[in-house]
Amino acid sequence: MKGERHVKKIVITEAKSLWCKWRTTFASCVCLLAVLFPEVSVGAPATVKIGVGTGIGYLPLQVMVKNQVLEQVSRKSGLGEVKTELVEFPTASAMTDALLSGSIQYASGGVSTFAVLWAKAEGGANQVRGIGALVSMPMYLNTRNPRIKTIRDFDERDRIGVAGIKSSYQAMLIQMAAAEAFGFENYAKLDPLTVAVSNPNGVIALGNPMSEINTHFTPPPFAYWERKLPGVHTVLTSYDILGGPATLNMVWAANRFADENPKLHAAFWKALQEATAQINANKTAAAQIYLQASGDKKSTVAEIMELLNDPQIIYNVTPNRVMRVVDFLVKAGAIKRKASTWGELFFPEVQVLPGS
Repeated sequence: MKGERHVKKIVITEAKSLWCKWRTTFASCVCLLAVLFPEVSVGAPATVKIGVGTGIGYLPLQVMVKNQVLEQVSRKSGLGEVKTELVEFPTASAMTDALLSGSIQYASGGVSTFAVLWAKAEGGANQVRGIGALVSMPMYLNTRNPRIKTIRDFDERDRIGVAGIKSSYQAMLIQMAAAEAFGFENYAKLDPLTVAVSNPNGVIALGNPMSEINTHFTPPPFAYWERKLPGVHTVLTSYDILGGPATLNMVWAANRFADENPKLHAAFWKALQEATAQINANKTAAAQIYLQASGDKKSTVAEIMELLNDPQIIYNVTPNRVMRVVDFLVKAGAIKRKASTWGELFFPEVQVLPGS
């Protein structure tokens, strides 16, 4: 019996010794791998995928990918090789599903789309925050109906093309205009006239006298094309509704992704600022990137340059008049979550900017 106990003691002692040696060796290997192959964080993607829609409002993200801005910032930050990719979505809901499932890491679009998602995900695992504006740009409510001079002139014979019925930024802006014209209790007065249509198809519809869509609310360059069509005129712009220059598109991310990948998230913020600076420093190059990235065969570099030189179009990461949108959505009951300041909707690094 004593012999057996002695053998067991030896075996246990050797096992402990082997475990200590293995643990030390494993820890050394992990440290070595961390030096040789720096990780962004656990679960960090090899390729950062960014959801976008159509139009020049997404130009900073197109420049970021084309010029490999995030790749350069990541290398300088010691993150190793990080690639970027744009993923175009036909609808905001499809992009939201992709973001919340982790299929993409960043989403972009209109302020109202973001605000609804921000409010809906309060306190949950799908919490999101904004990481910056992409552009302040007016949208144009264009019509071929000569009778329509103001928002008050629409009736049941008219159809207004928007990106999404009730859910899109354009649809919400029409509600804001109706609230101003007819009283807040009638903010949804023109909702029955709206029809969901993509920006390119809206241009086609407006140019077709047989189409039921005789009005289209759209950003440049689509709005510029429409304004050149015979008989088409502008009723009002989003700047008229919001009281001046306002953020059209912005970019956001899930809190969970930012928390798990703080260095990569910080690199993305720097890359967004750098891409925006590159647009303002070389608009000719930016115009060429847009034409290539968008597949726009209708416009020339000169036409896009005209757009980029429009003083009403401002590429800037600072959120502008976001709270006008959020306050309206709360008042209309579209969202229940309130924010006391615009900064509550954005990540801390953005809150130092002079936003509104």
